[in-house]
Amino acid sequence: MQTEEKFLLDLEKRWEELGPKAHPISYRKDQVLFYEGHQPCGLFVLLKGEIRFTHQGKSCEEKHLWNFQKTKLVCLKSFLEESSYACHAQILSDAEFLFLPKMELLS
Repeated sequence: MQTEEKFLLDLEKRWEELGPKAHPISYRKDQVLFYEGHQPCGLFVLLKGEIRFTHQGKSCEEKHLWNFQKTKLVCLKSFLEESSYACHAQILSDAEFLFLPKMELLS
């Protein structure tokens, strides 16, 4: 398993190749980005907006956002560990993402 730091360095090096393969996605306020217990099938790059993370209806204390260039990566730990999301993620204000499918990141 890669550490977050190593993955971020590798992603930085490969961004010119991977960035154009990312899918732009928009979410409106109150939509759900993902549910607790679901498996990550890629990585969300938050470009604009806010997300609330909750676990069983309460604020989730786990780290969810990692700085990457001028954006934030969402739930990198779950992606790298191939574990289910520990929290529920709901959009608080209209948000824009890039989505990088797992197959693109692992190739």
